[in-house]
Amino acid sequence: MQFGLDSVIGAALPAFGDAFCLFLGLYQVLLSMLFGLPWHVVGLMLFYIVVDAFIGVVPLVGDFLDVAFKANIYNLRLLEKELTRSRWAAAV
Repeated sequence: MQFGLDSVIGAALPAFGDAFCLFLGLYQVLLSMLFGLPWHVVGLMLFYIVVDAFIGVVPLVGDFLDVAFKANIYNLRLLEKELTRSRWAAAV
């Protein structure tokens, strides 16, 4: 099973790591908003980030669940899907 930097940071730095990963996810959403993604897609991205943050808050089980739930990957797929059908399609 693959795991990302989000899981490693969250496990290494219990409180700070989850907050840091939350801000990284919010930055990804900000960039998506700048690209002009529809609001329903941005809302879904925010939902994934909030779920990931709440999963990371649970002390021991949250670290294992953080490996399984990859909010940033889901958000990246949403971004790529929307960019291929938007005015940015020629740049992608």
